[in-house]
Amino acid sequence: LMAQLSTDVLGRFIESHQPRDYADDAYETVRRIVFGHGHICCQRAFLDLVRKNRSDYSAVSQYVNDYQEAYTLAKQLKCAITPYCALLQLLKELESDRPQWTAIVKFQLPDDAATDLTESQFFDYCTDAMKRGDK
Repeated sequence: LMAQLSTDVLGRFIESHQPRDYADDAYETVRRIVFGHGHICCQRAFLDLVRKNRSDYSAVSQYVNDYQEAYTLAKQLKCAITPYCALLQLLKELESDRPQWTAIVKFQLPDDAATDLTESQFFDYCTDAMKRGDK
């Protein structure tokens, strides 16, 4: 793990007073150094996720890929939205690019999707959206 850290991160890791004797502790310390910690970091990650706009990207695939990364980071920081809410936002942002696809997905969602949609299913929808190609 240490060989993969940049000089800056390694230096901050060595100077840190956080636990690091065990692999899980060392990983958590490195994560805090890289991503930051506390409410400000979570706020940034959460707002980055929910404020992503398709219009800020030249291609659908770029938007969807970045949205997935933002979702994953928010989840790692324990401030993510549910997979269902993430899908709803994704569908809203892709409506003008993929009107038929978004309508079909909304129509086919089961009634219990709000509680039962899994993260894996959300990522499957993301993959499907990217496979449809950019306009």
